[in-house]
Amino acid sequence: AYAKLNTNSTFSIVMGDELVLNVLEKFKVKNREKRIKAAVKMYLGLGYHEEFHIRYTDMTLGPINKLRNKQFAGLAANVNNILEDAYIQYVRGIVDVPMTEEYFEFLDQLLFTTKDIKEFKFEDELGNVLNYTLNILKRRGIRKIGDHPWIAERKAEFVGFLNKFMNQHNPTARIEVAIEFTEWLVKEFGIPMDKD
Repeated sequence: AYAKLNTNSTFSIVMGDELVLNVLEKFKVKNREKRIKAAVKMYLGLGYHEEFHIRYTDMTLGPINKLRNKQFAGLAANVNNILEDAYIQYVRGIVDVPMTEEYFEFLDQLLFTTKDIKEFKFEDELGNVLNYTLNILKRRGIRKIGDHPWIAERKAEFVGFLNKFMNQHNPTARIEVAIEFTEWLVKEFGIPMDKD
């Protein structure tokens, strides 16, 4: 599922069934009635999540689109999306949007379970590192940081960037933080980048 900005300045939410079906298989939901209920909850949760993007995310990605290095811009867009997902998880708790909480909690149970997060390997890829980190460094403080040396050595920087992003309520300014965070990640990971 994803939200997109159309050329006529309207928005669309695009949803498929691959993620829903994969989750239902993973959790061995075989009973027809349970499958239908779970699928409906997931579609509603994903739909609300994307609506929150339309409401809270700068969908134009203006500062990222101005970057000359397109490889870096693509990475920054990915990082921004992951951070925006975390921002939505946070901000949904301080706004009153009827009917969303049950579906968001259902998504959390299915998609962000602790067991799955612990199976991520930091060395696998940048996306896993970010997703793992965003799920264990909660907005209200650090919960089980673990003893991985890469994270332990950089805990203060990670928390600093996340707090800076989460406390910035201007969506365009959050993109600037995401760009700054991406620059730091590229340096720390030694990720090779195309020249401008």
